[in-house]
Amino acid sequence: MTKGVIITGSRWGLLSDAATFPSWHFHEALRERVEFQVWAEEVEEGTHPHVHSLRSSIPKDVSKRSNLIRLSLGASAPTKSFSPVLLRACEEADFILVFFRGGTSLTDLVLRNWGRKSLLHLTDNFLLLYVRSGQFRHAFKALLEQVHCSRLPSRGMVFVAETDRSWFAKLFPWRRKDTHAIPLGVDTKLFHPASDDEIASRPGCCFLFAGDLSYEPNAHACRYIIDHILPGLPENITMVFGGRRPPDFVTRAAEIDSRIRVTGFVQDLSAVYRNCDVMLAPIFHGAGMQNKLLEATASGLPCITTPVCAKAFPTVPPNFLVAGQPATLLAHALALCNAPEQRSLLGKEGRSHIMKEYSWKARAEALLRIALP
Repeated sequence: MTKGVIITGSRWGLLSDAATFPSWHFHEALRERVEFQVWAEEVEEGTHPHVHSLRSSIPKDVSKRSNLIRLSLGASAPTKSFSPVLLRACEEADFILVFFRGGTSLTDLVLRNWGRKSLLHLTDNFLLLYVRSGQFRHAFKALLEQVHCSRLPSRGMVFVAETDRSWFAKLFPWRRKDTHAIPLGVDTKLFHPASDDEIASRPGCCFLFAGDLSYEPNAHACRYIIDHILPGLPENITMVFGGRRPPDFVTRAAEIDSRIRVTGFVQDLSAVYRNCDVMLAPIFHGAGMQNKLLEATASGLPCITTPVCAKAFPTVPPNFLVAGQPATLLAHALALCNAPEQRSLLGKEGRSHIMKEYSWKARAEALLRIALP
């Protein structure tokens, strides 16, 4: 039986993360054909017997040296510092998938020792994110990380958006042939529309913005909604900010504006989507594909978003209303406020598109073809 190793920064087996992380879905789609050993940053006890804690596999003295600005100037972290179980699994594996940012001592160790059978899944291109947001100090660090990873042997680099892939390929033309874009998928069983009766019983229109609200592009979107869109919306709407670590300015705004509701951390965000009518995502300088837009579309919601987000999709879903200016974004929101039939039509078209185009199974197979050429 084929042996594979998965190393991921995501939490493993928790519903809130497993629904969207490609590492978990790759495992679930292929575990009948591949004998996996998994290392995850946060492990829920008892999920799988072969899932190990990444934190306990990397001693603190090594994990502190996670910055490849330092690693790229010298030798990799000593092999003996890592878990013997991890090292043995990597040695015996037919392929290794690293679902992680480039700047870690473990990524460095894997690529230096088993790079020829390793595939690095970078998800978002953080260099692009930092350039878009003007965070040039962080962009310089991300550039050094990518230079370092591009010089080490591997079976290739995978991003989830063509815009991210093309940025990397232009900077590192010697890696162009083995740099790939495989879009994210979405769990259409977990994320599904509310019933017609539930939707009909709601008063007014409920807008949603969801995600890790402390993440800088998400925090910026929250501020944009509060400053530029909410003042122009009628009093009978609701604005939900769903997700962990809401910034202080969001909670303060909720104390002042009764239309705002803040959920905080939610174990199952799919229920939050079903209780809302429209996804409002004015994100201007993120990278990769936005999980929230996939989840909202699978949940039957129309999505108001920006060109930055729409361009990350191979084909823009039919439920997207795209704009880059405050007045146009507000106009889209106002148009949907009192148009339940239009919301329903857009939601159904988007759901149908997702069902046809965003299967996790297809993405797992595409990734396996690259990992095992």
